[in-house]
Amino acid sequence: MRHSYRTLLVCCIIIATSVILYYQLDSFQISVNSVLNISADEKPALDTDNDQSFINDDEGNFVKFSQGSMECGRYNFTGEGSDTISNIAYWKEIPYDYDMPKELQEMRKIGPNPKYLIFQRDGAGWNNIRLGYECMILLALLTGRTLVMPPKGTMDHQNSNDERMKYFLEDFMPVKKLSKVTGLEIISMEEFFKREQNLTSISLKKLNIPATSELSPKKIDFLLTDMVSNFNYSVATIDPRIKGLVFPYDPGSIINMEDIRYKNHSTIKYWLDGREITQYDENLQQVPFLYWTAKDPTRLLIPFYTFTRHSNESIDRYLKRILRDYVHYNDEVFCKASQVLSLLKMEAFNGTFSSFHIRRGDFDLVKGRTTPEEMLAFTESYIREGETVYIATDERNKTFFSPLQKIYDVKFLDDYWERASLDDISNPNFISMVDGIVVSHGRTFTGTWLSTYSAYILRMRGHLGHPRTSNWNFKKHVKNFAQIEQWPMNPFWMTEWYQGWEGIDQK
Repeated sequence: MRHSYRTLLVCCIIIATSVILYYQLDSFQISVNSVLNISADEKPALDTDNDQSFINDDEGNFVKFSQGSMECGRYNFTGEGSDTISNIAYWKEIPYDYDMPKELQEMRKIGPNPKYLIFQRDGAGWNNIRLGYECMILLALLTGRTLVMPPKGTMDHQNSNDERMKYFLEDFMPVKKLSKVTGLEIISMEEFFKREQNLTSISLKKLNIPATSELSPKKIDFLLTDMVSNFNYSVATIDPRIKGLVFPYDPGSIINMEDIRYKNHSTIKYWLDGREITQYDENLQQVPFLYWTAKDPTRLLIPFYTFTRHSNESIDRYLKRILRDYVHYNDEVFCKASQVLSLLKMEAFNGTFSSFHIRRGDFDLVKGRTTPEEMLAFTESYIREGETVYIATDERNKTFFSPLQKIYDVKFLDDYWERASLDDISNPNFISMVDGIVVSHGRTFTGTWLSTYSAYILRMRGHLGHPRTSNWNFKKHVKNFAQIEQWPMNPFWMTEWYQGWEGIDQK
């Protein structure tokens, strides 16, 4: 009888506790729903088209954002494979980024109107060109200058006589939406010459050039350099290898490292990595015409977030988000990559694969290239025998990879050429970009050390959320370099650094 009473008492306690917990949890759910603006009797619908999610702003509120999307239907692509893989578009639509920080708005008001930023395209391959392009977009956003785009041209490693190979930078990475969201004015070189016709005509006459139309990039450089000297404008002289360009907290002011904002709350000294701090002050902002050449010592072979930054780390994160969300490969490239990726995942065990970028061509000729046997030795600790391995490479003789094919299920872009109908691509330059996007989705990635192509894959992987521990290099002394907790260091171009993507969604 005593045991019965004791059992009854325990049951009552359990029931009472359950009731209390139920109401506490129900109250907690109501409070969470109120923060998310969701009524207590309504559950948010899953938007499979835009992958709606929430992030925290700087006041601790939940802010809804939508995952980036692509307009694939307008290309009328043929071939197999899906072009709607939800996470292939790594960029986001974040509502609080539609409003530019007030400090940047104030900076735009300083100096003449209009004021221009003109830049010369790098003379090397695409990924070196891209680095300079991103740096100039960032500088234009920081200064509010009208960005003047270089004329149409070709790149290193390509057939300059093939008209299909000639391109504008915005053909690869469109900036129309960037301009719309940020208010940044972006014009063509042709438009610039029309606007500044009076100034241009003086240099044209001096150099005996009949007109600005159909000018080669080299002649445009002569013309712009002469215009600068005639009108006491400015050619950039900042060497990003030894000088770090920093914007002050307050627009147009002077940086004082004894100021508590810099002294106690700034990462600038780590970001500089021993470089001399160079301030962008009101004097520079007063120059109406700033011309940045791609020649040493001002060549911008450097990731944008290591080239220049704002002292306010909240603004610095905002700019990194803007470059992620509005400066990326065009929809045609991503849509075609999604077709290849879907076919690859259908063939791979459990839909997962590892990936390599193996650059042969003109790279690392002095010290010797990595052999297939060395590649196997490098990767045996983290890639399973029989695993699908997708390889992006410039090696045309695929029998070179025979030792790898004996251990791994090796795939190349060529394996999907017909099935994904890669001949649909409008510009042959896009093919290597498609390849890089597919590689970025690997479970693990092993790249070529010092390749800016491999480095950009690292950044895309970071935006996709792949952990640093999944990234490797085919170079013994730097095998796990991408995994190390460290600040960027010279030479900054040798890789991409996690500071470019980790933690940037914090407002």
